[in-house]
Amino acid sequence: LSNGIFDAVITVTPKIYDRFKQINQQTVQIRNFPFIRELGVNTSGNNWGARSNSVTYIGSITHDRGIYTMIKALKLAQRSAPVRLVLCGKFPVKSVEENVKSLPDYNAVDYRGFLTREDIIKVLDTDTTFIPFGDLFRIILEALK
Repeated sequence: LSNGIFDAVITVTPKIYDRFKQINQQTVQIRNFPFIRELGVNTSGNNWGARSNSVTYIGSITHDRGIYTMIKALKLAQRSAPVRLVLCGKFPVKSVEENVKSLPDYNAVDYRGFLTREDIIKVLDTDTTFIPFGDLFRIILEALK
C-alpha cells in the first residue's frame, strides 16, 4: 500500500482506519454499520416474548451475500417453528430476484425492499432480529441438519 499500488484505501471501522492511515494518508472511513443507540436497545421497553418469530436481513440481496442459503436455512428452521424471513434491501441482479421469488419457500419471506434508516429502525424494533453476515448462515444451516 505504501509503494503506490493504491491511490487510496477505504475502510469500514475505526480500528482498520487507524491501521491503514499509518501506511497511506489517502485513507477514508465509511461507517456502514448501525449505531447501537439507533437499534432500540432498550431492555425496559422491549417485550421480547411478544415479538414475531422472524429473522431480518438488511443489505444487498445477492447470491454472494447468501440469499439462497438464507432461504434454505428458513426452510429448515420452519421444521421447529413458524419462522419468517424479513428481507430489507435491493436485489442488484434482476435474475436473482426473479429466481428467489419463484422458490417454493418464498411464501415465508416478507420482502420490504430498500428502506430508509428510520424505517430500518422500526423493523428492528418490531421483529425478533438477527442480522446475518458472511458465512454465519452456512454455520447455522449445518447446526440445523
